[in-house]
Amino acid sequence: MSRSRDHGSSGVDFTSRPSSAYLGDTYFDTTLQQLFKYTSYGWFPVDVYPTSAVAGGLLASDATYYYRVFTSTGYLHVGTNLTADILVIGGGGGGGETIGGGGGAGGVTLFSSQSLTPTSYLATVGLGGVGGYDGLNGNYPSGQNGQSSQFGSLASVVGGGSGGGYSANGGNGASGGGSGAASSTAGTASNGFAGGSSAGNGNYGSGGGGSGVVGTNGTSSIAGNGGNGTTNYSSWLTAINPVMSFIPGWSAATANGTYIAGGGGGGLRSIATQITGTGGLGGGGQGGFGVSNITAGPGSGNNYIVLGGTPGIPNTGSGGGGGGYNNTSSIEGAGGNGGSGLIIVRYTRAQVGG
Repeated sequence: MSRSRDHGSSGVDFTSRPSSAYLGDTYFDTTLQQLFKYTSYGWFPVDVYPTSAVAGGLLASDATYYYRVFTSTGYLHVGTNLTADILVIGGGGGGGETIGGGGGAGGVTLFSSQSLTPTSYLATVGLGGVGGYDGLNGNYPSGQNGQSSQFGSLASVVGGGSGGGYSANGGNGASGGGSGAASSTAGTASNGFAGGSSAGNGNYGSGGGGSGVVGTNGTSSIAGNGGNGTTNYSSWLTAINPVMSFIPGWSAATANGTYIAGGGGGGLRSIATQITGTGGLGGGGQGGFGVSNITAGPGSGNNYIVLGGTPGIPNTGSGGGGGGYNNTSSIEGAGGNGGSGLIIVRYTRAQVGG
C-alpha cells in the first residue's frame, strides 16, 4: 500500500517506479520517455492533472461502467490496477474508382478482462483507407485498406479491405472489399464478412462486407449493397452515444448506438436503371452513380453529373462507397474514403470508487 504522507514539492526523484511512494515523488519511465508523479490517484505523467484514477479519452458512463472513448490516437493514463474490457475497431476500407466496389468494414473485437497496471497506454485509432481516384482515364484504381487500431500491446485489430476499381478484385481485410463492376472476385474476411462479387458486365459494382453480414453482389440490374454492421455491442454504443454527438452523422449511422462497422455500397454506370448500392447499417458509404440528360439542378446544361462514393462515417470503421461513371462525359467517380476506427476501454465504477 502506498504511503499517504504528502511530500508536496519535496518529493523524491526515482529512476524506476518504487513499490511504495509518497505524494509528490517522481520517476522517469525510460520506455515511455515520460516523467511520472505520484498523486492521490496513483502515478500519472507530470502534465496530466487527474480527477480520478484514470484519465484520457472521452468519458461516458452507465449505472455499472465507465467508458473511456478514443476517437483519435491518444493516451489512457492509469494510476491504479484495473481490470478492463477493451473494444477495438479498425479503420474501414476505401471504395474503388469508376463503378467500383465498396470498402469492407474494419475489424470489431472485444478483449475481455485485461489487466491494466499504473502506466500510460497508447491507444492508436486506425484511419480509414483512402478511396480510389487518380483523375486519369482508364486506370480505375482500387481504394486502400483501412488501418489497424491498437491499444498498447494488449489489443490489435486490422482494417477493412479495399473496394476494387472498375476491373479490380475486392481487397482482403477484416471484412472484404467488394469487387469492381468488371471483376467477379470478392475480398475475403479475417474478422468480419466477405465482400460481394459483381456479375462482370461492367455496369454494377458490389458491396463491401460488413462486420455483421456479407456485402451483396452486383448483378445484371443493381449494384451491391454494403453488409450491415454488427449489433453485438449495442450496450457499449448506447452508453457512449451522448459523447459522440460532435461526430457528424455518428448517431444516425449507428441507429443511436445499435450498429457499428458497415460495408460500403457498390457504384454504377449511367444507364436507365439507377439503383446504386446503399451503405451497410453502422456507417457504410453509399455507392456513386452517373446521371445523363440533366435539365435542372446541379449539372444542368452539361447534360450529366457524376457522383463519387460517399465516405464511411468517422469512428464507425465503415467502408467507403464505390465510385460511379457517366458514359456521356467519360468522367470517373472517386471511391469514398473509409471511416476511421474507434477504441473504447470499459471498467466498473466500483474499481475507482463508484
